[in-house]
Amino acid sequence: MATTTNKKYDDVIVFGPTGDVGGHAALAASTYGAKVWLGMRTPSKAIPLLAHQSAGEEKQWFERIHADLTDPTSIRAAVQHSGAKAAYVYLVPTADGLASSLAAMKAAGIEFVVFLSSFSVPYGAGLDVRAVPPQKLIAHAHAAVEANLEDLRIPHAALRPAYFASNPFKVGLDAAKFPALEANIFNGAFEVDCIAPDDIGRVAGALLVAPPADLLDDKDAAASPAGEKKGKKVFYLCGPQRLSQDGAFDVIRDVSGRDVTVNHLSMQAWIERQVAVGMPPPVATYLAEAYDHGFTEEQYRRDMYEQAVANVKEITGRDAMSFEEYVRLHFDELVGKAAVPGGTFSS
Repeated sequence: MATTTNKKYDDVIVFGPTGDVGGHAALAASTYGAKVWLGMRTPSKAIPLLAHQSAGEEKQWFERIHADLTDPTSIRAAVQHSGAKAAYVYLVPTADGLASSLAAMKAAGIEFVVFLSSFSVPYGAGLDVRAVPPQKLIAHAHAAVEANLEDLRIPHAALRPAYFASNPFKVGLDAAKFPALEANIFNGAFEVDCIAPDDIGRVAGALLVAPPADLLDDKDAAASPAGEKKGKKVFYLCGPQRLSQDGAFDVIRDVSGRDVTVNHLSMQAWIERQVAVGMPPPVATYLAEAYDHGFTEEQYRRDMYEQAVANVKEITGRDAMSFEEYVRLHFDELVGKAAVPGGTFSS
């Protein structure tokens, strides 16, 4: 691990370990020597990233425990039973922005949280997460959780990854055409960075076990370029290359050797398709508008982008994975998931 710290946690809890990021966070935390409690609504559910381990190997490093991020009572019981002092948390929609669940964690003994936030939360010194308007759906939902962590005075690292490398598969590929590979996209020139969920999870796991040395001290970080406050550090995370959506599918073709048909839809046709496969209409419209104007140069400005790429290596000791590497490693798995209707967008 490349970071240094004054504290290392021996017991941590990861909520949502069946997800790509949560699973990699759990694996990374275990490699850094922590006992990892896997907080799950259904503890018997398969965890793909642990499937290669025997039951004995899993038991040595991991312990499954019932916990539901929408149920503060279950959260408090899980944390108390585990004795964990650090928790990985992701966004689950609740009326209070997870405030009750976070309060339950703190009451049960959690003293540090790694939160999977979003690149869409504004960047820059002095920007208050409370100022994000509700109309910016994804940014607002994540910012609300960050605000609650601040208000509850829970020291935390907010991870703000940009465009997930899995999105071309999960959002673009048409499940109805499987096993043929056919994608439906809007604005093929939209430029994205394709950060690997593997890297996001490794960053989360590393920080979960060993928080940054200056995070839990008494220094006020208000002057930080990421607009951090006391007890908070923000880590933007980006993939090492920026590609257009069309360019991403070119990489998928080259790596897989498979023919991929790409249909360029109008904004309205793309929205209708996403709604047809289960995406809520307001979310589909919001995302279409985001694709329309793309990530701005302010969001991808050079100082932020270069640091966001560097953060992966600085925290994990490993270079950020290229999109080509990611596709080569996960192609079969991603295509299999894309065969299930109803993609998910992460950004």
